Amino acid sequence: MSRRNFELYQQSISDEFRALKNRVRNIIGQNHWGEEGRYKEIILMNILNRFLPKHLSVGTGFVLCPEDKMTKQIDIIIYDNRFPLIFSEGDFVICSNQNVVGIIEVKTKVYIGQINEVIKKAHENGVLIGNHIFNGIFAYDNQFKLMAEEETSSRTLKNTLNEYYGYVNHISFGENFFIKYWDKPHKKFYSLYYIKKFSFPYFISNLVELSYCITTENNYIYNGIDNISNYLYSIESGKESYKFSEIEVGRVY
Repeated sequence: MSRRNFELYQQSISDEFRALKNRVRNIIGQNHWGEEGRYKEIILMNILNRFLPKHLSVGTGFVLCPEDKMTKQIDIIIYDNRFPLIFSEGDFVICSNQNVVGIIEVKTKVYIGQINEVIKKAHENGVLIGNHIFNGIFAYDNQFKLMAEEETSSRTLKNTLNEYYGYVNHISFGENFFIKYWDKPHKKFYSLYYIKKFSFPYFISNLVELSYCITTENNYIYNGIDNISNYLYSIESGKESYKFSEIEVGRVY
């Protein structure tokens, strides 16, 4: 299979999300949006179960952390099922921070006034669990603009990420906007990408790669994932060619 075929395959993942996301709303209308939100979580959970290694499971619930501290409820928890759970009933789990590989907050749509609240919650959960996990925010759609520096939403995002940085490391704001955190020796920053129809699959691919690295405790290059890198990251020119902004964090603006 050629690289271009991988690219089309990755785009089909975004197409699948788009096809599924409004199905329930079209049936139930506007009176039960809470249930619609739960449906959106289930869509993502089901898709993750297809891609993640079998020693990882996906649930929803809480994480017990050191000093008997408990996280707020987390929409999606990715955990290593080789470790015992504290509680499990269906897909609801309470697990230790020791077997958490990733957490995801799922939103149907994010508005400008919600940016701070959503990132703050994910950040605070990440602080309790520890920073060696995938900590993501997955929004099916967004109601703001990011590509112009003068936009209020861009300033809000910059200020929020500068206040709550280092724990939230992957954000998908709709199918086109993807944000990734980088912790370099002399610089910490978030890269913002406009990758049409690739935000969703790149979010999943980063989760697959990072979860594999965490649970094998080895560099992925020596464990075979490099052999499928064209599948995980299929844009021929690379996502860096779609980077439109960078937010350096850890300093005063």
